[in-house]
Amino acid sequence: TRYEQRYGFKVSMPLEIITLRVLGKTTAEHPIPNTPSQSSVSNAVPAGEKRIYIEGAHHNVPIYDRSSLSSGNKITGPALITQRDSTTLIHPDHLGKIDERLNLFIEPIS
Repeated sequence: TRYEQRYGFKVSMPLEIITLRVLGKTTAEHPIPNTPSQSSVSNAVPAGEKRIYIEGAHHNVPIYDRSSLSSGNKITGPALITQRDSTTLIHPDHLGKIDERLNLFIEPIS
């Protein structure tokens, strides 16, 4: 009834889930240890280059192998980060940073 009131039509299914977001938090007996920086150089070394179309223009962008990145690496966009199961695009005017647990954080350059 609420769905029909909100969207103006009735769905013939008992329930329709369009978006589901879950946030979980736990404590770990053995937390993931921090990874020391592998290099005094904060900029990662590209494994190659590729021409891509983004934001209305063609760009020659560096390609980084995710497994070769280490804590402290910084990657200025546009850039691609590849790994076996995915490819991550760092947009122009954004910066990717690898933290001490090897997470990739991408944020706009101020």
